Amino acid sequence: YCVSPVLKTIQLLGKSPDLKAVSIRLLVLLWQRQDRCFPQLLQAVSEPHQPSLHVKDPSDTDKVLLAKASAILEICKHKPELHGAELLAPLSEILQLAGSERDTAAS
Repeated sequence: YCVSPVLKTIQLLGKSPDLKAVSIRLLVLLWQRQDRCFPQLLQAVSEPHQPSLHVKDPSDTDKVLLAKASAILEICKHKPELHGAELLAPLSEILQLAGSERDTAAS
């Protein structure tokens, strides 16, 4: 497969706050077909959560947290022995951010 152009397109989508959650979901799908995309997926999941002032819909930040949690779940379902330890920090961040009742869906 010609993964590089697809990966660059997905990463370009991830630069937009409105499309960040979509890009994480697409990275998961790409990783499931090409293991070599894991570093980029891990980078997307590990990015610190920063509520953006440029987000049109406040629920978009929630969607990003849910996309990260879903990505971690998929990784743990498919290859926990390889990548489980690398996911502890992003998972810990999601759980810390899910302190309020509004954010409990991610946890």
